[in-house]
Amino acid sequence: MESLKILLIDDLTAYSKGNEYVVHINDSKVLAENIGELEGLKKNNEYCFPLTSIEHEGQKYILKYSIEEGYKPIIRAKKYSKVLRLSLLERILDINPLEKFEDKVLLHPQNIFFKDLKTIKFMYRSNKLIPYSHNYTELEQYKLISMSMLSEFSFEKFKINKNSLLNKVKDNFLFRIDKAQSIQELHEVITQKLNEDETKHFADIEIEKKVNARKKTITFVASGAIVLIILVVSLAVNKISTNRVKEAYSNKIELADNKANAYKDLSLGDYESGVDLLKKIGYTKSDIADVYLKFGQYDNAIKEDKNSTGKVIKQMYKDKKEKKILDLKENSSYINTEKQIVNYNYNYLLAGKELISDKDQLKRLAFAFIAHNNVVDAEDVNSKLKDKNVTKAINEKNATNKINELKDNMGKEPDPNKKADIQKQIDELTNKYLKDKK
Repeated sequence: MESLKILLIDDLTAYSKGNEYVVHINDSKVLAENIGELEGLKKNNEYCFPLTSIEHEGQKYILKYSIEEGYKPIIRAKKYSKVLRLSLLERILDINPLEKFEDKVLLHPQNIFFKDLKTIKFMYRSNKLIPYSHNYTELEQYKLISMSMLSEFSFEKFKINKNSLLNKVKDNFLFRIDKAQSIQELHEVITQKLNEDETKHFADIEIEKKVNARKKTITFVASGAIVLIILVVSLAVNKISTNRVKEAYSNKIELADNKANAYKDLSLGDYESGVDLLKKIGYTKSDIADVYLKFGQYDNAIKEDKNSTGKVIKQMYKDKKEKKILDLKENSSYINTEKQIVNYNYNYLLAGKELISDKDQLKRLAFAFIAHNNVVDAEDVNSKLKDKNVTKAINEKNATNKINELKDNMGKEPDPNKKADIQKQIDELTNKYLKDKK
């Protein structure tokens, strides 16, 4: 019978028994007024375990999760090889839950689970009505989890006294992690180190294999003539097997070397050489486009794989580089429409809004209409889009416009009672639609 374990995940208390995890949250830490406001956390996410139930008992909320068979918290990986830990960190950064997920994942070693090097899932996540790490930037959170996984010190100790620990361990790689200026740069630092360590790992295996082969030969020779005969036969068979193993490891070493050299060339701006090496190790057009995208080479990404156009535009907005859409050399109707959105060519967009079918593009079009106070057009676009974020932005814009109108009226109104009524309307609109913007 499995025993009940108590876990501390930041400021949360969790209990685990087998595959069931239960998180307790005191009422004082919850902004939700009822369970219904937390039901959205049950929605499916391929990278998250299901939240099976939400209960309220006494003065606390109780969240129950079901962990799939075969998954272990990554804190257990601290006793594994550095190559494996680097692989897990690279996968976490590749998924990038802090930027890509709608809900806020708690990036803690007890809240991240792995099944193998490529299969990562998260447990607890927040819709901002329950606790999440708002005191740290997304980049800082990734740095803390990386430092704790690659050193003997815990995640909590790095949170409390990071600089002191870095000076204590004097690990140049941890200093490189700390100096990363963006999530993308941190990802590249981890990837480069992984490539280097993988190459060394395979090389060490090859050396060890050769040493062991020599030891075996010496032992067999000392056994006498009969053993020598056996040895000759054995070596003949073993040579074939050894050559196969050697070839396999040589291939792996070559692949790792090519990958490491490719990313070195890319980081130095030699994209042609870097991409050629990646193609040699089997990267597809889509893979190459993703690499170009990581390095901010938007035109090259689209040129490499036309199907990546939508992904590239989306990333440019995420990178706050939407103005650079106007500089794209690649030409297509999709890109042309994006340029019209950025330039806000109203007549073009008004005529073309019925023809646009891509949901992401429709969303950007709606936000452009809202930004330029053409709310009716935004509402028309959203009638087929039905996007909750667009709806929220429309309500906020309408509320802002109405509040500005009321403020003008209040400035002209001499009657104190009527002024108070107008102020009441302003407060109601603010609390209903603009409380997040206060």
